[in-house]
Amino acid sequence: MFSSDQKAGYTPWKLEGIEPKNVGMDKSTVMTLLDLMDDEMIFEWSYRVRTDTRPCADKLYALVGEYLGSVYAD
Repeated sequence: MFSSDQKAGYTPWKLEGIEPKNVGMDKSTVMTLLDLMDDEMIFEWSYRVRTDTRPCADKLYALVGEYLGSVYAD
């Protein structure tokens, strides 16, 4: 189903030595993806983004926090 490269976590642009300058997503795309995830996936993704050291990961983490705040607001 997955190639050995995919299982190792490599993305096609990393394999070819080409890394796009902007692979980020806009706010509406992130919110739509989060709507499609179950709670466990959201919290796992949130943890991975929080511990990510790449530039702009903090912005993505803020969007996840905003989503969680809106969904679980009292």
